[in-house]
Parts: sequence; structure tokens; C-alpha cells
Amino acid sequence: MKYLFNINGKTCAYFPQWEKGLFSIVYRPKIAQLFYGDKGEIKTKFIDPGVSGSKEHMRTAGKDGYEPWFDMYPPKLYTIFKHIFACDNINTPFPLLGYAGKAASKEFNDMIENRKPNIPVDLEYSISELQKRRNIIPYKPDLWYEAWIFQKTHPDPKVCFSRLEENHRLNDLTADLLTEYNIPYEYWDMDKADYSVFGLEKPLPKHILHQDQCLNFQLAPKDVIYERVKNYTSSREIQ
Repeated sequence: MKYLFNINGKTCAYFPQWEKGLFSIVYRPKIAQLFYGDKGEIKTKFIDPGVSGSKEHMRTAGKDGYEPWFDMYPPKLYTIFKHIFACDNINTPFPLLGYAGKAASKEFNDMIENRKPNIPVDLEYSISELQKRRNIIPYKPDLWYEAWIFQKTHPDPKVCFSRLEENHRLNDLTADLLTEYNIPYEYWDMDKADYSVFGLEKPLPKHILHQDQCLNFQLAPKDVIYERVKNYTSSREIQ
């Protein structure tokens, strides 16, 4: 989504969807600004917008692999939310309401369902700002295709389907949360891919929409995946 807004000369704010910690990047057409916590204080620096902040700027190699060098959940990150709300688009905005972590994981979803935010925010301010915006919950009505895509997320098919279920659950929880705060929202059909709803002139290039995924495990044969998805979608139709 940030690429779509970037090619249209718009700004986009991004929060990570991982469990290693919290930071934010504001993407502008020619530069990106990184906000992160360092020993309790919020710091910022400008980075190349073409470089992934989560991989290249926010990690350092250690004996156990990549680990973050910044504060896990900076308690003062809410102080820069004015820069986030100034953007044309905000991706993964859950931290604005106090929820940070690996979005759509069971732990993250439980946190939202039980209304147990894990970072401090000025909730009244965030709600008032979100009430002014057009808030969109994306979804895929084609369950078969969605289930097929999720089979590429893990070598264990049970894990894949569990992730898919939690992804659906997060959409429902997000709608409930926004309703509770009287924040308007609408659903957006990802299968139709009608990007005109964002009021942008340039569409997302097809080579971006249909990129081959780089997997770190051996994907099962297509006929095996076909049977898995067939059985899963059939069971869902029965329900």
C-alpha cells in the first residue's frame, strides 16, 4: 500500500506487524522518516524510502539471528502520532489505539478481544483523529484463493489454516473495536482490487500485484495443496 501512495505522490505511515518491537516509518515521495525508541526517548532519522526499515535499519545480527537494537515498546511513541495522522494513509494502525505486536497472531487477537492494550497512548486524541478519517478493513471474499495463499506461509498446513482463521478473526475484532469507539469504517474487497476508492490516479502496477514469493521452505506439490484447500473450504461451507 505504501508503494501505491508513493507513486501517486502521497504520504504513508507504517507500523510493523512483528513481535520484535515497535517503531514507525513515514514514507514521503523522496524520503522516509523513521521514529523509534532509544532508552526511553523517541528519536528520529531519515532513511532511503526504498529500503525496508524492519530489515535493514531496525535489526542487528547477533548470535541468535536478527535482533532489534531499539526499545521493544517505547512508552513515548504516542508523542509523534501527530506526524502519523498528518499522512494520507496509515498502514496497520493498531498501535494508535494501544495495541502492538504481531498482528493477526492469536496473542495479538486475544489482546484486542480482552481490551488489554500493551502500550500507552492518548486514546481520546487517537479516537478523535480516526473519526475524521476514512477507515478501511480489507478482506478477500474468495476463500479458496485466500486459503491457497496462506499455504505458502508455513510448511505445516495446520499452522497455515490457523493463521488464516486468526486473520479472519482480526477483521471481526477490528470492526468491533472501531464500533465501540464510534470510529467509522468500511470493508474493501481485495479481490476486486478497485484502488479508485483511495482517490488515486495511478493504479498499482501488475508486476507488484503478482510477485513470486520467496519461501524459506519447500512448498508442497500443487496437487497436495489443492486437496488441502479443497477439504478446508468444503468444511467451511458446511459450517
